[in-house]
Amino acid sequence: FLFAPPIAGLGLKLSSEEWSAAVAYKLGLNLNDSTFPCGSHSCNKIMDLQGLHSMRCGTEGERLRRHNKLKKFFFAQCRLANVAPIEEPPNLIRNCGLKPADWGIPDYRPGKFMAFDIAVTDPTQDAFFKKAASEPGYAAKKYAEGKRSKYADALARDESVLFTPIIAETFGGWNKEAYDLFANLAGWLLPRD
Repeated sequence: FLFAPPIAGLGLKLSSEEWSAAVAYKLGLNLNDSTFPCGSHSCNKIMDLQGLHSMRCGTEGERLRRHNKLKKFFFAQCRLANVAPIEEPPNLIRNCGLKPADWGIPDYRPGKFMAFDIAVTDPTQDAFFKKAASEPGYAAKKYAEGKRSKYADALARDESVLFTPIIAETFGGWNKEAYDLFANLAGWLLPRD
């Protein structure tokens, strides 16, 4: 966000309060004077001094909105690149009830459908913070491993489906597969002579 030009029409302009909170969050400064119960009706957690809980509280739908905005962005970029993306393809893996794709690209490789599944994770959560403090992208990498594991058995039964988790970290990092997608998108979107 520090390098994004403040273009309000593109949704890139932060208010003074948002800017201050974003800088404090990135620097690990306290946003709150004391701890207090989360303001969400169905959440029983405590809002910490740095406001880290607000990045992972799922009760008011912020996580889902963040996820959906990212999904829509990448889907739109794939559409601009004319790679015929399909949003949330139904029945991708038959007879298992799993939905391993927020969007996908048919014939990504000959006879192969590429399923992309996007998620956002927070490196300050207990499962990640010790390793994430010394290894950039650790939280995204571990979350991607969990996604691959979740769908491994179902995907093993259908060799026509490839799976790529695209994982963002709340501090701005991405997993390796996301960077690979960025490179592919850049190539697809280049004007051709």
